[in-house]
Amino acid sequence: SCASGWQKMCMSAKVQCRDNTARVVWLSVYVFLNVVIFIAKFLVYQLSERHGPARDLLGLGINFARAFGQVAVFNMMLIFWPVCRKLMGYLRDMTSLHFWRWIPFNDNITFHMIAGHMVMLAGLAHTGAHLYNFYLYNNEPNVEVWENSPFGKSGAFDGPNPSYLEVMRTLPGLTGHILLAIMLIAYPCSIFFRRRNFNMFWYTHNLFLVFTIVFMIHGAQSWLEPTQAVWYTLPGFAVYLLGRIQRKFEVDGNVEIVRASTFDNTTVLWTRKPRWNKFRFSTPGSYALLNIPEIAKFEWHPFTISSAPSDELLRFHIRNAGDWTGQLWNYVNEMESKSTSNSEKRTLGRFDTLNPSRVGLTNESLGVKMNMPFTHIRIHGPNGAPTQDYLRYERVVLVGAGIGVTPFASILREIMAKWRSKKCECCGHINRSVHESDLLKRVQFHWVTREQTDLSWFAPELSELASMDSEGRLEIHQHITGISVTGTETSRSLVETVQRVAHEKQSHDIISGITGAKQLTHFGRPHWKTYLRKIAQDFQGKRIGVFYCGPTRLENVLRIVCRELSESYLDRKLKFVFSHENF
Repeated sequence: SCASGWQKMCMSAKVQCRDNTARVVWLSVYVFLNVVIFIAKFLVYQLSERHGPARDLLGLGINFARAFGQVAVFNMMLIFWPVCRKLMGYLRDMTSLHFWRWIPFNDNITFHMIAGHMVMLAGLAHTGAHLYNFYLYNNEPNVEVWENSPFGKSGAFDGPNPSYLEVMRTLPGLTGHILLAIMLIAYPCSIFFRRRNFNMFWYTHNLFLVFTIVFMIHGAQSWLEPTQAVWYTLPGFAVYLLGRIQRKFEVDGNVEIVRASTFDNTTVLWTRKPRWNKFRFSTPGSYALLNIPEIAKFEWHPFTISSAPSDELLRFHIRNAGDWTGQLWNYVNEMESKSTSNSEKRTLGRFDTLNPSRVGLTNESLGVKMNMPFTHIRIHGPNGAPTQDYLRYERVVLVGAGIGVTPFASILREIMAKWRSKKCECCGHINRSVHESDLLKRVQFHWVTREQTDLSWFAPELSELASMDSEGRLEIHQHITGISVTGTETSRSLVETVQRVAHEKQSHDIISGITGAKQLTHFGRPHWKTYLRKIAQDFQGKRIGVFYCGPTRLENVLRIVCRELSESYLDRKLKFVFSHENF
């Protein structure tokens, strides 16, 4: 049993390494470099004659202080690069160089957080070592040892055994306490308040800009060695700041809101496309940053664009999940109650409004009169997201949970636009040559939601897609988890019978409102292994992309299922590559 357990662990580790090669390599290199940098700096101070006077005064304390400080400098060198959105998007889109194969762009925020944790841990350890050092030189009885040390020669102290106040008056002492204070304020807010209170997270997180400037001058007096922090930290910091400054000039602050509506706890915005030339929305699944000064002047929030690049308008589905989104929902809901009748509101979700000229709508007939405090927003982007990698696979599984369906709505709309342009006018089906020229051959789409009313959001798009899919390349599965029909066999049978009869007569799903789909709406949680095995039939030697956007709980389930199925298909050299949306 022990042997079999060991074999299972080895097999699981092998599959993890195979499916996450880039992640494993980058993380291994990162850990290795941190360890090497720590050991190297420790040995330099332990063995070098140059640092002998400091070692005579402080012993191993100076070794640990400098080693942890060097680890902090290394991580400050890395911490800004992952959040340089423009640079990351540019590298991701350089498909000819295949950077996306070797650089895990989808984990940029995770790596940013890892580097932040390391800065915090190394900084606290560096502080602890220097507190120990203060105890030593504050109680050093040998005046000669003090005077020969770098601290005695610095001229910053009146004499041996300096007080804590004297230390604080020096540049390293003052900046060190400022760095510690910022860490103790901003770090907990970054960990605990990012989702709960974005305002608190954002304003305290901006303190790290001050932290970075202070960090770069912390060792400027060069008591022990020439300062390094500024040269390591400045490049990434400068690129990041340039990106934020560039955003100010690239933002169109006069983007018109054409329509606005609320569905349960979700706000839907239809806007004109920004007019500046650098707004190049060409890849479905991208996201943009939105700013509404009337709600919060300095807050920018990322939201997926749920319309397709070929649409005339931009569309955003924004879930009411915080103070900013809650205020937006209240504004729009109040506007609807004053300006919109119930019949008008039901038409706001129609996908044709994304292309008003296509259906003959003018500016006057398109929009609802806006009685909100604002009629324009500021938009910056678009930026790349993991879901845009779907074109790199022949077969993909798209899973959206709740509002997480938005990137896949954009992808499906783009597929629909391409199919529509090649649709036969006689039969309404797609020219076979379109499918043969695409790498993407088969799509399995899942939408998991608690409320049946949510399914009306994209019913027109899905109906048109289903009507054009004559070869069964698209599966549409919608799962309602908030309604249970398992109480009695009679109730379950009744629902299934009504669904089936309506579908047989009119090819219409009465639950979701989709016409032409081959799959009916499901009740309860899906059995993911069954669906993934289905799309893997008659397929070997390649990768199947599984893309997910939604809550973490389902993300973990899908990740485990993909790993287990990849293990079971080792003989066919088939693996499921899992990606999830992460802002």
